[in-house]
Amino acid sequence: VRGSGMLPVTANSPSAREHERLRRDVMSLVGFFCAGLCILYCAISELPPMDAEDRAKMHRPHDVTEFHAMQAVILKYKEVNSGAVLLVFFCCYVFMQAFAIPGSIVFSLLSGPLFGPITGWCLVCIATTSGALACYCVSNMLMRRVLMAKFPARVAFLEQKVKENSDNIFYFMLSLRMSPLLPNWFVNAASPVAGVTFREFAVATFVGLMPINFLHVQAGMCQGVKLVLQVPW
Repeated sequence: VRGSGMLPVTANSPSAREHERLRRDVMSLVGFFCAGLCILYCAISELPPMDAEDRAKMHRPHDVTEFHAMQAVILKYKEVNSGAVLLVFFCCYVFMQAFAIPGSIVFSLLSGPLFGPITGWCLVCIATTSGALACYCVSNMLMRRVLMAKFPARVAFLEQKVKENSDNIFYFMLSLRMSPLLPNWFVNAASPVAGVTFREFAVATFVGLMPINFLHVQAGMCQGVKLVLQVPW
């Protein structure tokens, strides 16, 4: 409008170009998600055929009874093809961690009864770290603009803390993993944006999540599963 002092928004304006980059990032992220689903489908297809009764028990458990029913089904199929069950377990865990999907704690609870307390704990530590690293890489490539657009205050807070603790970044990341200051999914996604290197992130994640992983595995082998399932995901 003449005399108003306002410039029209055109396709070549900075805001329009930024919006287009954000749209491309979101579409690429959807593509990565679909690719992950395809890989997960291929892994699940390796499982033995499941009848309708068993399939009905394979859902998010809301209480101990449903948890043990699902556990019994998985144990039955593990006897038939333990390799396929291990593959699906790992792929599901990493996929949910990589895309910040709630519910991966169920796999931590199942790992003890399925694979034993020590093997299950090691498997969960590897899976949680692998999923967190996958989330870090996807975020580093595609989620910077999305995070800045949706969570500007949280990203700025983490970036400032990383700068303040640049000389002691490992222990700072370790403290984040052991405290509820920021949710784990956000730490995974925002760390590359805040300037945390891949190596520092990987080591701090593996070491920092070991205690809580151990507790979840142990809870799955006793009545502690009831308390964990009551926590909102």
